[in-house]
Amino acid sequence: MEVFVSSDHAEQRARPPDRRFSLLGSVELRHDGREIRLGGKGLAILAGLLLKANQPVSAAELMRIVWDDPANGSRTALHALISRLRQTLGDRVFVRTVESGYLVEVAAGELDLRDFHAEVELADQAALIGDSLAERGHLSAALALWRGPALAGVPSERLRQEHVARLDEQRLWVLSRRIDLDIEAGQSAAVIGELRALAAEHPAGEGFAAQLMTALYGCGRRAEALDVYRSLRSVLVEQVGIEPGAAVTRLHREILAGEPDRVPAATRSNGGLPASRAEHPVGPLPIAPERMIGRDSEIRELVDWLSLRPEGAVAVVSGLPGVGKSAVAIEVAHRLRRHYPDGQWYFRLGDGPGHEQPGDALAGLLLASGVRRELLPPKTPDRAEVLRRRVAGRRILLVLDDVADAARVVRALPESPGCAVLVVSRAPGTEVPDALWLRLKPLANAAACELLEPALGAERMAAEPDGAYQLARVCEGLPLALDVLRERLLRRPAESPSALGGLLRDPRTCLGELKVRSAFAARVSTLDSPTRLAFRRMGLLPPGEFGAWSLGLLSDGDGRWLTRRLAEAGLVEPVGPDEEGEPRYRAHGLVALYARELAEAEPGEVTRQAVRRLMNRLLAVGEAVRRSKETTPIRPQVDGITGDPELWVHRNGVLFLHIVRQARVFGWKADVESLIDVLVTVPQRAVTDTPWEAGLPQ
Repeated sequence: MEVFVSSDHAEQRARPPDRRFSLLGSVELRHDGREIRLGGKGLAILAGLLLKANQPVSAAELMRIVWDDPANGSRTALHALISRLRQTLGDRVFVRTVESGYLVEVAAGELDLRDFHAEVELADQAALIGDSLAERGHLSAALALWRGPALAGVPSERLRQEHVARLDEQRLWVLSRRIDLDIEAGQSAAVIGELRALAAEHPAGEGFAAQLMTALYGCGRRAEALDVYRSLRSVLVEQVGIEPGAAVTRLHREILAGEPDRVPAATRSNGGLPASRAEHPVGPLPIAPERMIGRDSEIRELVDWLSLRPEGAVAVVSGLPGVGKSAVAIEVAHRLRRHYPDGQWYFRLGDGPGHEQPGDALAGLLLASGVRRELLPPKTPDRAEVLRRRVAGRRILLVLDDVADAARVVRALPESPGCAVLVVSRAPGTEVPDALWLRLKPLANAAACELLEPALGAERMAAEPDGAYQLARVCEGLPLALDVLRERLLRRPAESPSALGGLLRDPRTCLGELKVRSAFAARVSTLDSPTRLAFRRMGLLPPGEFGAWSLGLLSDGDGRWLTRRLAEAGLVEPVGPDEEGEPRYRAHGLVALYARELAEAEPGEVTRQAVRRLMNRLLAVGEAVRRSKETTPIRPQVDGITGDPELWVHRNGVLFLHIVRQARVFGWKADVESLIDVLVTVPQRAVTDTPWEAGLPQ
């Protein structure tokens, strides 16, 4: 396996240096194998210069290092100290005077702190190509450079305060990485003693506790692993006042349940090489939802698709904002752990431009796999190649959340047999070949009631037996809104369903009470300008189905293209063509209410012009109906109507009546009368199931 080694670092391994500086322990200088003894303020000056080797350190900074309070010293005294230091060091160390202060030049292999960072960098490069054996070797070499607490024996409080804790954190981080690799290489028993000492030294440290629990469990010592968690929780609760974090709590729950497939196996290996792990991931798989209601069939379909295809599979979950796409995907990912034992890498792209490119998705997955951000290749093809190497020969589930263009992102991912991809897409978008595409629908009423009834409780359910049903109807099965209602009902046990329902049926307060406005706004903000305008104009239409042509007139654009864009964003869904072949769509009731809010906020003259365009089309249809009743019928050509205009009027009666109401507001009296005449004179035998007749003025 190729490992990148810098030439200067490799050279110093072959030839021991004539001099050696040490900061990782007691501060020392050795020349030709003999220690050069320094003491007092000279040692503090040398340590300060070495911490910034090959960089200038100002006289003011050195004064703070030597005297802590610069008022206790002077530049003259500092110059005298440096002069004596130079005399002691002779030509073995050259302390240079530069314009901005002083510096010590250090070559590769002469300073243990630089060697430490070099070994860690080599470990990072090995991790980047999936060579865990080389990575562990470099981490072990980095740790071997430590001889004790950093900067021991230096008489400078400032240096200790500013550097000792930072350096020790770096050591602990490297140590944690190496222990991860030890466990994955099947060396759990060998690290238990070391981990017990670390857990005792850091009793509130969740990371070492989790590693100790994993190692003990991997050795069959489950009871001891659970004891570690109890001790950790006791310290955190009693001394800090907090509960353990989500990661260690989940680990405890899985060990308690005896689920070996959900706990990193201490003996798992790959041909003698430990599988690379996602240490310190920026995107760990979120905790699975406590309970999923009404999604059994969708979850089962996704699990079957992603688990029964050994050559690898792709699944895409889409749906309107707040429908629960992420929750379903995360639940599926947790259920698939046994099928993808080498990991589940999760990354959320996020809304807005600049966060939805394939390169961003690849970067997120690499970060989630443990690659450090500064080591990410800048170009998308290079990122794809690195990801291909990291997943080669392994079974990993890649989870990408909040993706704008699923097809584009999936095409950028490298093919790797045995791995699967689960994408949460904001919209249906372009189909992905050979992928399962699952569009989540809002929950059925029964499932929505099942979610709300426990929060209502027996007393409120007895007082208002249909309370849950009435509240669920307002939400139209949208899980985001239902969750908000459930939390509210739990917090306010005295609030009656009827009182809450009154607030929700009021369009002025509904979106605010359900806290869904921000989710809709975030999705709308990702649209281009013409499509955002079309969404606002959709608020001028009546609730329910609408034809693409009507939105085109209101927006003064191509209705089919605009509605298709809204459907791609998951804000409307197609319901099939009408009798003229025109596509029809429907928006979720809460989405339509948000569009109405935006429409009402537009300037009155803008709205007036938009409604005028739609009114003119309806008047033209009315004229076609009138002409068709003449003794010698004439059927004028009306855009979008090739069949019976009377039938067309009946199919769009709700729209006619809605525009009549708006026309009255604008004072278009003659036009109102013309439309009403059309609605009144159309024979009722044409269609018998249209509910708008009751709304006609008497």
